Amino acid sequence: MSMKKGFFQKKHLIFIIPVLLLLVLIVAAAPGAIYREHRYRSGVNLLRSGDWDAAETLFQEIPSYRDSAVLLEQEIPYLRAGRLMEAAEAGEEASLESAGHSVSELDDHTTAAMVLYEEAAERFEALGEYKDSVSLADACRSGIDRETERLKKEAEEEALRQNQTAYQNAKQLLESGAYSEAMSAFQDLGSFSDSREKALECKYRKAVSIFHFLSSYDVSRIYAGISMDPEQTSIFSLPSAEALRLGSGCVDELRAACGSDQTDIRLNDEPDAQLVPLKDALTEMFRSLGDYADSADYPDRIIEDTDYTRDFFMLCSAGDLNAARNWLNSFEGVFPDRQRWSDLLEMYLPYCGNWVVYLGDAHLLPYTVGQDFAAMSVSSRVILTKDEVWLRLSFGDGNTYNFDLPSNFGETLFINTDLDSGIYMAALNNGHFVYMRYNSNWDLLSSCDFIRS
Repeated sequence: MSMKKGFFQKKHLIFIIPVLLLLVLIVAAAPGAIYREHRYRSGVNLLRSGDWDAAETLFQEIPSYRDSAVLLEQEIPYLRAGRLMEAAEAGEEASLESAGHSVSELDDHTTAAMVLYEEAAERFEALGEYKDSVSLADACRSGIDRETERLKKEAEEEALRQNQTAYQNAKQLLESGAYSEAMSAFQDLGSFSDSREKALECKYRKAVSIFHFLSSYDVSRIYAGISMDPEQTSIFSLPSAEALRLGSGCVDELRAACGSDQTDIRLNDEPDAQLVPLKDALTEMFRSLGDYADSADYPDRIIEDTDYTRDFFMLCSAGDLNAARNWLNSFEGVFPDRQRWSDLLEMYLPYCGNWVVYLGDAHLLPYTVGQDFAAMSVSSRVILTKDEVWLRLSFGDGNTYNFDLPSNFGETLFINTDLDSGIYMAALNNGHFVYMRYNSNWDLLSSCDFIRS
């Protein structure tokens, strides 16, 4: 009996010893577990309050306790990325520093929101598929796109405002007569509104303004180099004697025709080599405008308005050679072949006048036009053009009938061979005006001799 009792005592002792040891270990370990649990709970509370830095510090002390590693490596980065995303949506420049960036990175094409969205997107992408990181990263990328589009729209609106202001300024320049500066301003606007059309209008209006001057003065001795470059001066040159001949207002009106563009008017006897006659410079100016408005009509108008001989030739073509001679003698401008035309007038003036029959067949002249009466008097005048000449005879009551005899330019025999009734010729002979009819063999058939009335 005593033996058995001792055995059980030993057996219970063997069993109790490990349990006691375990209890000793549990008691010994209890303070560490309590500490970690306390740190963990404190960290969770800090996370909930938004103090992620302090929470991170606590979880770093217990990285293997519970889900501390997940909280450290994923949850806290997730929360921080979310905060950056919120800051991006609010456009908070103050949050740049916390994201490792600075305001100095920003420019006209980059905003704080774009930088913050990019930083948040990268952080979400680094978290892989944790929670909704993938969709939030996409949302950040979309935010960047929206911000980019916003900047683009704002830039376009600002460019529109600037263009509208520049356009109005250019219009004001044009209306003030600053043709060259206005043209340059419209050209700088490119295709905005009708700027290209307006640039042409600037040149056109300056050209028309100078044309009005050209139409008012004899510009045959004015030479020019007309510029539409605001940095380049338009130059006009004419002899001082010519300026005096044209009158004191000539120079002022020429300068006014150029508006407020830079203009240099030089009184020189000889123009600079690079200058051309004003009419040629202006013609080229209109031609460079192509089919703008009525630009194509102006070269012909310039030719017409600078043909200072037209009045002379109108008198010549009307047969008023005496008035033509007086015009030529008084004309002080440049007249090509002046001496030749003066000689022609002196040659043909004796053929102009009123005549009465001296002797011969007074019926001959009316017979020429199919009439049968005696023409006791006749008026004659020589019709001159730049390359033709003929003698016009007028007779009958009130000079009702006319008959023309052509001649070679510079010759004094007037012959008409177009009638079936014969060849007719008129000539002066010792101050007498002789009208003759020949047959085809040049046999004289009849004649009439006239003297001045």
